[in-house]
Amino acid sequence: TVGKIQVKTYCKDYIINAVLAFYLELAENEGIQVQTAFLSPPIDKFRSPSFSVALANALENALNACKNEPEPRFIKLKSRMLGEQYLMELSNTCSKTIQFNKDGLPISQRGKNHGIGTRSILSFARQTNAMVNFHQENGFFTLQIILPLNLP
Repeated sequence: TVGKIQVKTYCKDYIINAVLAFYLELAENEGIQVQTAFLSPPIDKFRSPSFSVALANALENALNACKNEPEPRFIKLKSRMLGEQYLMELSNTCSKTIQFNKDGLPISQRGKNHGIGTRSILSFARQTNAMVNFHQENGFFTLQIILPLNLP
């Protein structure tokens, strides 16, 4: 017999939960402390596959950044509904100074052909009229997304 694979449950949306379980387990296996208070966006107002791709890119960026940090290392993910808006914040330990371009977007430290994850997140934001903010303070790099859910 084949044993069952246990997948941690973060939310009710199957696709989003699979992304969270995959990346957050990788983080924990790397010794990164994970803190979550995650609520998935309402399924009836939102397509989870496009959000899942943006979330996967954001989590992969956070995981890769934390791998190069001294311990203790953290990834913190929280989200909630506020009226007709979905709010999500993803923070990770980041001691290196991040450079931002004139539009407030982080400049990849790995060269010209990198930064695909950030471009994916921005593409999702354009498609959904979401607002995206990147910033760095107090030893953390943070991505914030505000997603309006009252679209026609």
